[in-house]
This record gives sequence, structure tokens and C-alpha cells, in this order.
Amino acid sequence: MTMAWRLTTRNLLLLLIAAGLLVSFFVVGPSSESAAAIGQQQPRCKPLDNIFFLKTHKCGSSTVQNILMRRGLGLGLNFVLPENYNYLGHPEPFEIGQIDPKVMDAHGSFNIFAHHSRFNPQNVHQVMPDDTRFVSIVRQPWALFESLFNYYNVQEHLFQNQFNLKSLLALPLDEIDQMFKGPRLGLRIGMNQMAFDFGFSSRNFKDEAQIDELLRMIDAEFDLVMVAEYMEVSLVLLADLMCWPLEQVTFQTLNARPAKSMYRTSLSGEEKKKIMALNNVDQRIYDHFRRRLKEKVLEFGVERMMAEATRLATLNVALLNECVELTVAPRNNTENMHYYPVNRYQLHDDAPQHCRLMVLSELKFTDMLRDLQRKRFTLVSGGSGCGARPAVSPARSRRRVSSLSRRAAAMERVWKRVALARKKEQLCYKPAAKQKVAPSEGSKVPKDFMWCDLVTASSTSGSSPASPPPAAPELPPRPKGFVLELDLNARALTRRLFRRDKRKQDNQLYRSNSFRFEKYHRPDEDLIDPKVGRLP
Repeated sequence: MTMAWRLTTRNLLLLLIAAGLLVSFFVVGPSSESAAAIGQQQPRCKPLDNIFFLKTHKCGSSTVQNILMRRGLGLGLNFVLPENYNYLGHPEPFEIGQIDPKVMDAHGSFNIFAHHSRFNPQNVHQVMPDDTRFVSIVRQPWALFESLFNYYNVQEHLFQNQFNLKSLLALPLDEIDQMFKGPRLGLRIGMNQMAFDFGFSSRNFKDEAQIDELLRMIDAEFDLVMVAEYMEVSLVLLADLMCWPLEQVTFQTLNARPAKSMYRTSLSGEEKKKIMALNNVDQRIYDHFRRRLKEKVLEFGVERMMAEATRLATLNVALLNECVELTVAPRNNTENMHYYPVNRYQLHDDAPQHCRLMVLSELKFTDMLRDLQRKRFTLVSGGSGCGARPAVSPARSRRRVSSLSRRAAAMERVWKRVALARKKEQLCYKPAAKQKVAPSEGSKVPKDFMWCDLVTASSTSGSSPASPPPAAPELPPRPKGFVLELDLNARALTRRLFRRDKRKQDNQLYRSNSFRFEKYHRPDEDLIDPKVGRLP
């Protein structure tokens, strides 16, 4: 009885205290401090995982890419990855066929696109979900070009050491412009680099109407265009756009040269103006999106931005103290120099995993992600790639394996019928200017017309296919992600019909050019060993 009475009394006291608090809250109202605390406890939005990041050359994009790869790895998200290295196409615009088929699941679903490519909005929308946020980054063109010129050793590979950047800028503008009229360095690197990465054609560099259209396209497609000179501010806006905590966008600058280096060129005001005139499209892109960034800061709130940017800078300092023991400057060695050397980080002996990922090079990080995704999407049949599913023990789940096999076979038959129909339409329905004439009756049917006789025969009720159909029917638009939604055990057909195998052409182009882009991939000995966090 005594114990029961004590418990009852205690409960009554608690109820009275709770009732008093409720009455005071509803009658008097919460204080500003308590309201702020309640506002902080309730999340404003749901964190987003799907992001397309157009990685522009020499704009600090490797730093942003590392942030995205660290977060995606931690959450087990799917990346759009090439079969080799770190380029999806480029100089060719992005195509679905440039994705490594071994890193796709059965539905072709991806979360993060963060590797070098030339922007192709139609194809990007096919592989990314509808709620994807589109982000990129730009940089002051004169600083970008100076970094580009020295990083890729343009004076040797394009000018055979006849000109360095200073002597080049001493020439008249027209003469410099003419020297860059030929093929881009490695087919990728040259004037107006940001515009080229955004998919703009070199033929339109002087066409103001086309430049205006480019700016409208970027404005329409991209939710945020960051500015490298305002990295902290840009990352605060990125975190706000994606509803991420600031702790997930902390960074240390990657691929940076020492402040005092023989691989930096000090430029005068006139030289900077010359570079800005030569890179006229990039200058317009930069000016436009610098203004856009200011508008977004005003929308975000200037005082709020100052507080958030300061907090991010504080978090970066804490990350530096936690991870980095020493920043090692590169040696000034010009022998066999294919790119300028950059600062490297030596980690503490007990540095945690996120520190090792922070300093991991792009190529090694990409190889690690590719290996993980390939293992994740291993086919039941023992292969790997599209249509990948976790291996299932037949003794444990025979019915499931049988069901998967029947479904794969059924969808393969559907896909073959669709592919056959598409093939007929591609071969027989040509534009009027390029339409081929069908063979006369009795003559040998050329290989290109292997389906034309079937199409024309069905349209003329059995008459001889003396001529092609009068007009090509209006083909319905291809459903979004049509190829990727199928169970691609039939991936050989998919790759044959929807992938332009351009590797051979690329290799021929690279061999025909004195510049070999592959030589600029970082050698292993120039990277920090991720296992021990030390310089090799």
C-alpha cells in the first residue's frame, strides 16, 4: 500500500507540472528562445540524394566532386561512372552508352553524376531521376586560363616551347586567336573552356545570339552555378539546396599549387584583359552567374549567409586540425613534366576514414567506387553489369532464381521485338534528301535493305517493293529511360543499338595528335597512399 501510494503521489505531481507547463505555453505563448529551439528541432526539408554536377576544368571542381563522392560512398548511392578513367565522353557530348554497363542496376537508377563530361541535357535527363538537382561551378576566366595553360603544359605540347604565357600574350589578339583555331589540345583543352564543357560549339564563339541562347539554357537547366572565388558561400547555398547539414560539405582544397611556385604566372592588368577578351564566352558566363550568385545570397539573407559561411570556415579549420599533419609543397622539377605538381597532404597516423577519403585522388576514388558498384550489381548468371542482382543460392531460393530467369527471358523477347522494329525504321525511313531507292523485283537485296522489303511489302499489300514508302511515319518519343528500365540480361543488344563505340575513333584521333591526354593521368607514386595516409 505504501509503495503504491508513493507512486501515485509522484505521478500526480508530474501530471500537475506538465499541466502547468501546457497552460503557460498556450496562454502566455512560447518565448523567442524556446520557439527558436523548436524551429531548430523540426527539419525544414528532407535531404536530397540525387544530384548532377557538371565538372568544369580548373574551376575547383575536384574539391566539390570529392564532397559528393564522400557523401555518396557513405550512403551507398549509385554513381554514373565510365568503364575506365574519369571521363564520360568528352570531347563528345554525354551519351548513355558511355556509362559502364557493369555499374547499372536493372532499372538504370543513378543518384550522383559528378565526373567530367560535356553537357547534353536530353541524355542526362534520361539517366537521372526527376528530382535531381543540377549544379556546376565557374571561375574567373583569366585565372582559369592561366591555371589551364600551366597545368597542361600548353607551351610545350601546343607551341613546342616557342611561347610561354607571357610571350604569347605579347602578341596581337588576332594572332593569338588564330593560333588557337586548330584542334583543341587533346581534343578537350583550349579557349572558352567552361563554355566547351557546357556543350557549346567552338564554331559559335563569336556568335552573340548563340551565346545568349547558351546562357538561357544554363539558367533553365541548372539550379545552382557555384563560383570558385566564393567557395564557402557557394557550398552554403549547395547545402541549402540539397537540405544537407554543413558538416557534409566540409572540404580541403585539392589540386592546388603552392602560393609561390614556378608553375604560376604573375599577370598584369593588361594581360588579364587580353585573356578575358580571348575567352569572351567564358567571361559572359562568369559575369552572368556571379550576378546570379549575389541574387541567391540576397534571397538567402546576408546576415544568415555571413553566419553560415563563418561556421563552415570554422568546420574546415577543425577538419584540417583533425586530419592533416603537414602540407607538403611539390618539388620544382621540370623533367618529364606533363602537368604542374600540386600540394599534397600528409595525414596524422591515427586519422579517421573520412580524412583518408578527403585526400584521395579522383582517379583512385573513382576506381574504388567502380569496383564497389560492380560487386554490388553481380548477375545471378555469373556475369556482371546491367540487370545486375545479388547472387542467390539455388539451394536456398530456387523459385526466385527460376522467376528471375523467366522474367529476364520474357523481357529479352520484348526488347528484341522493339529493337527489330527500331532497326527497320532506321534503315527504311530516311529523310527525303537521303532516302535510298529500294531494289527492283528480282534483284539482289543489298545488306542495308534487309528489312526494307518487309516494311514496304506490308504497306503495299503484297506488291513489289519498287519504291520506299511515300513518307516516314511520325515516330513516338522514346519513353524516358526506356532502355534502362528493362531487365538487361539482353545488354548485348542494348549496347549494339544505343551505344556508339567511339573508343577506336578516339584512339585514332589521339594518335593523330601530338598531344596524348592519357599521359596527364596522375602516376601512383605522386599520390598519397590511402591505407597509411602517408606520402609514398
